[in-house]
Amino acid sequence: MKTLRTSLVLTLIAFTTYAQAAIPAAQQKVAGELLASAELSGGFIVHLGCGDGALTAALKTNDRLQVHGLSVSSEDVAKARETITGEKLYGSVSVEKLSGEKLPYIDNFVNLIVVSDSSGISDEEILRVLAPQGVALTKTDAGWKKTVKPRPKETIVRDLAILI
Repeated sequence: MKTLRTSLVLTLIAFTTYAQAAIPAAQQKVAGELLASAELSGGFIVHLGCGDGALTAALKTNDRLQVHGLSVSSEDVAKARETITGEKLYGSVSVEKLSGEKLPYIDNFVNLIVVSDSSGISDEEILRVLAPQGVALTKTDAGWKKTVKPRPKETIVRDLAILI
């Protein structure tokens, strides 16, 4: 009985330690740099190729941000959900399995897409879901490549007409 109790206590301590594990400082730094590069303080963020969820969780820096991670790997989705739940962020940060070559969003909806792994999603598909002035940050061997979706010309003309 004492062995069972000791085993239970050790398991509980291990679980509590894991649940309170902080997001690694390196991921927090990367998230801060990405948000600064995108000049984003609020909106909807997608993390494509979310891995273990540490960067996905780190992107949630304030209450004005909603973060959604995607991965083609069921194992990564499970790990990411554990990370997010451990950080008590589940709800404002979520993860789901990506299947196919289309992103599960309407046109012009996403403010920032962080692409750690494109998982077969085309640049055109990424631009489809980005809002005008939205930013895609794609991880490359040389760092992060920034792409800003331009505003449609008809919007610019309409805005000029309002000013006149």
